[in-house]
Amino acid sequence: LGRRRGIALMRRRLGEAARDRGDRSAAEGHFQAALEYFTEADEPYMRLRTLVGLAACRLSFHTDAGAVPAEALRIATALGADAEIAGVHVLMADAAAAEGRTAAEHEHLSTASTIYSRLGSPRAAGIQRRIAALPPPGTR
Repeated sequence: LGRRRGIALMRRRLGEAARDRGDRSAAEGHFQAALEYFTEADEPYMRLRTLVGLAACRLSFHTDAGAVPAEALRIATALGADAEIAGVHVLMADAAAAEGRTAAEHEHLSTASTIYSRLGSPRAAGIQRRIAALPPPGTR
């Protein structure tokens, strides 16, 4: 129907689907197209969601997510979107884990756990289990 916002929303979802089926090139293309629209349309929340998808995509293919998580965190913080802030910290912990940076992984997971616990999110328990499985800070 030519509705640009609807197309951008679907491109974000197509990015997730392509990522999940292992097609990095298609996934990044869809995320980038959606990101362009949400940036141009000045929709920070959807820009945030798209950046999170793009970062998760890059991490799932063991690729450097670059500044994408930091930009997502900046937007989530500006919006006061606590659940999204916690989710971005989990992504940043995933990146730290992939790079063997245990202290940074612990720090990001601790922040996410605090936020999820405050929100009463069921995700808090899984994050706390993940923290418990890490070596104590400063031992690695």
